[in-house]
Amino acid sequence: MKYHEKVDESGQRWLFSPYTSKWCKVFDKPAPEGEKLTARARRRAANPRIMVLLKSAATAAKATRSPRMFVWLWLQYEAWRAKSATVTVTNGELAFYGINRERKRQALLDLEASGLIEVERSGLEAVTVLIIDPDYLHI
Repeated sequence: MKYHEKVDESGQRWLFSPYTSKWCKVFDKPAPEGEKLTARARRRAANPRIMVLLKSAATAAKATRSPRMFVWLWLQYEAWRAKSATVTVTNGELAFYGINRERKRQALLDLEASGLIEVERSGLEAVTVLIIDPDYLHI
């Protein structure tokens, strides 16, 4: 969908959201002179985030031949969804996005070697991953 934009007489930018059917004020960062950023705005500015559809991330991973990066994105999403740094990783969940078990294994080994995760293996069962990224703020 397309957003319509307008600028009022004071120079303030506005976007029309077709989802809410309302005009929304656009705030530029940093805050205008004389105003202080709120604590939340400071945290967000210091640690920027992105929102990505998992399906499009999987497509991009295939196109760029980097399914290992998709595994990291998927782990971040699952940790956020569960509100826990511990994630159980099964072959079927990643197979839905086109990541086979061998790619999953390689990705987990690489992430573990880099110190971003700890992997707990127990025989033939699904592995349990603990995200130990120092910037992990989802929980």
